[in-house]
Amino acid sequence: MVEVAKIIKVCTQLFKGSKVGLFAPYWEEVFEYAEIGTPIRVAMFLGQVGVESDGFTVFEENLYYRPERLIEVWPKRFRLPKPTEDKNIDQFKDGKKNALQYARNPEKLAIATYGGRNGNRAFPHRDGWIFRGRGPKQITGASNYLEFTNNLGEALERDFIKEPDALLEPRIGLYGAAWFWKNNNLNRYADTKNVIKVTEIVNGGRMKLTERGQIFQQALKLIL
Repeated sequence: MVEVAKIIKVCTQLFKGSKVGLFAPYWEEVFEYAEIGTPIRVAMFLGQVGVESDGFTVFEENLYYRPERLIEVWPKRFRLPKPTEDKNIDQFKDGKKNALQYARNPEKLAIATYGGRNGNRAFPHRDGWIFRGRGPKQITGASNYLEFTNNLGEALERDFIKEPDALLEPRIGLYGAAWFWKNNNLNRYADTKNVIKVTEIVNGGRMKLTERGQIFQQALKLIL
């Protein structure tokens, strides 16, 4: 098992402004639960979860976007109105939504983008907002909140469907990240240094793949 003091030191060196100290009392029990004990597994976890949480500084999904950023993140879902189109319309005839109507409106955006997915009920239900990303891993979607509850709710004495904000607590949030890791058997990919596969599962794509790989290598070097 990698010493907690070393984990904190590594994160402090790799992530500017890291709040990793919040998790100091819980690293050992959480890593033991998820069998994240070898230097390679620890380094991979730190590299992936570190990126997801913006260097262990952000533990709740930020859905406050400018219109241009909305289009960058979801190009198939949003666009700006053409000169001949009404700027106040919510959705265009081509099916894309008006970025102007969702920009700087986190709740409306979450309901639109996450509704009807990952176990969330579609609009007019607010599930997309209620079960937005939380914790260092950004656990997202009612199905994940429910499965987390089914797997660890009794042990942690919480119901995450009823108390989704519990994932903002350091211990619960870290357990959430480790639960996702264990539930998806990511140690097997970490053991072979398969950054691409781990990224695809953690991120749902390959966002910041190069950064994740670099941090993994840097973390591993510092741990060893």
